[in-house]
Order: sequence, then structure tokens, then C-alpha cells
Amino acid sequence: MTNHEGHIKLWDELARTGGNWKVKYNIFRKMFPEIRNSTCFACLQCAWDCEKCPIDWGQNNGRGLTCWDDGAPYQQWGDEKSKEKRQRLAAIIRDLPWRDK
Repeated sequence: MTNHEGHIKLWDELARTGGNWKVKYNIFRKMFPEIRNSTCFACLQCAWDCEKCPIDWGQNNGRGLTCWDDGAPYQQWGDEKSKEKRQRLAAIIRDLPWRDK
């Protein structure tokens, strides 16, 4: 399984269930027991160097966003209380462009 395939599998499950925290409920560990010490396939791919993140999180005022920036879909998903909106945001995250570097 590639990191991109794992990313799609994880976020597809979160889009299906509307889960609100991939770590709190151990969704990542249940789905990927062979992978330790991570909850993000993009972070695994870029060795936690946000400048090299394979996901295109979008732009704000001409600069690239990271997952933690305000306005990024991941930040919105983490803050969202509505299950339906989390499902929608998880689907957006699942489908974001992935750059293999």
C-alpha cells in the first residue's frame, strides 16, 4: 500500500462514518495496525516536513496552506461539530491533489 492509497482509505472511512477524531477513537490504529507512531500518511511521506507535504491544501493570499492553517480543510474538519459537515470535509480531504515527490 502506498501512502496515497492509505490516505484515501483512511479519509474514505471518515467520510463514510463522520468520525470526529481519527486518533481519539483509534480509527487509524484499527485500520492500519502495522503502522506505528503516525496518524497521517502525508506526514509519513514527507517525514513531517510541512514544506514537502504531498497534499495541496490550497492557497491563502498567494501562499500555500499547511493542514494546520486556518481555512485548510483539515483544520475545519478538526473543529467541526456536525457529523454531516465532517463527512463532507473528510471527502474533500480524501480527494485533495496528491503530489508524489
